[in-house]
Amino acid sequence: QASLQAVTLALVLGLPLGVIAGYRGGWVDTALTRLMDALMSAPSLVLAITIVAVLGSGITNAMLAVGLVMAPRFYRVARASTMDVRGDTYIEASVALGCSTFRTIGRHILPNVMPPIVLVISVSLGTAVAAEASLSFLGLGAAPPAASWGAMLSTAASNMALAPYLVWPPGVMIFLTVLAFTYLGDGVRRALTRSRNAGN
Repeated sequence: QASLQAVTLALVLGLPLGVIAGYRGGWVDTALTRLMDALMSAPSLVLAITIVAVLGSGITNAMLAVGLVMAPRFYRVARASTMDVRGDTYIEASVALGCSTFRTIGRHILPNVMPPIVLVISVSLGTAVAAEASLSFLGLGAAPPAASWGAMLSTAASNMALAPYLVWPPGVMIFLTVLAFTYLGDGVRRALTRSRNAGN
C-alpha cells in the first residue's frame, strides 16, 4: 500500500505534465523539462532523505518523498511518447476537425502513451518498495508497530552476531517483489501493445 501511494503521486504529477510538455512544446516544454531535470540531478535516495528530514519521519512523508523523486521518470516517458505521436496524421486530422486539446489528448494521445507508462508503473512499484525499505532501515520510514521489511532488516542487522539468518527473509522478499513487479509490467506492456496493433 505504501509503494502504491508513492507511485500514484508520481503518476499524477508526471503523466499530465509530460503529456502537456510533449504536446505543446515551446517554452512550456522547456520550463517543465528544466524543472524535472533539476529533480533528477540529485541522487534519488539523498533527495528523499532530505525531504523526509524536512517534513518529518513517518511512512506518509516517506512515500511523499519517494513519489516526488519518481515523478520525473513518468514525465520523461510521457513526454517522449507524446512527441512521437504528436505529428501523426490522425492527430493532425483531429485538430483540423476542431477537436479540443483535451479531447485530442484523451482520445488519441493517452492510448498511445499508456503502454510504456504501464511498464514504468510496475518498475516504479518495485523501486518504491526498495526505497521504502531503505528509508525504514534508516529509521525514516515506517515505525513500529507498522510492518516494514526495511525495519525488519534494521532489527536483523543489529542482531547479526546472535542470529545472522534473520536478514534473509526480508531481504529475499524485497528482491522477489521488485523482480515480480518488473516482469508483471513487461507482460502487461506487451499485451497492451499487441492489443493496440490488432486494433489498428
